[in-house]
Amino acid sequence: MALASGIKGTTQNQMAKKLDFKAMSARATQAAGMVAGVAASRFIGKTLSNTGKVSPKVSAGIRIAIGALLPVVIGDKKKAGIVTDVANGIMAEAATSLAGSFGVPGLSGLGGTDDYGAVSYAAQEDLLNGTLNYGAVSGSD
Repeated sequence: MALASGIKGTTQNQMAKKLDFKAMSARATQAAGMVAGVAASRFIGKTLSNTGKVSPKVSAGIRIAIGALLPVVIGDKKKAGIVTDVANGIMAEAATSLAGSFGVPGLSGLGGTDDYGAVSYAAQEDLLNGTLNYGAVSGSD
């Protein structure tokens, strides 16, 4: 019997049996659904913020509600898996936005934006190097 490279005493057939490609495919589908949910949540958030009448906290709450209600509204058994994954992505992105709007440390600067007063990358680099660059901290970078 031929041994699989790098794994002593395991044949290629045994390795193939250990790798569950069906489960890996299902996980990839779940990830794709969540990515679509994040994109949908950001689109909804931008649409709500463009109205100028909705605060970031309310926008995040609306998106969380949409994510929670989506599987209930679209209750088709065939689509239940992907719809649930999209809903989870919507809720995850909205919850992160909500936490960022409250100023939770570590979340307020996600996405590379300065919407929540995050220190710019140039300022972070200067602070790490120990050099003072007041222009970077003031936002003139």
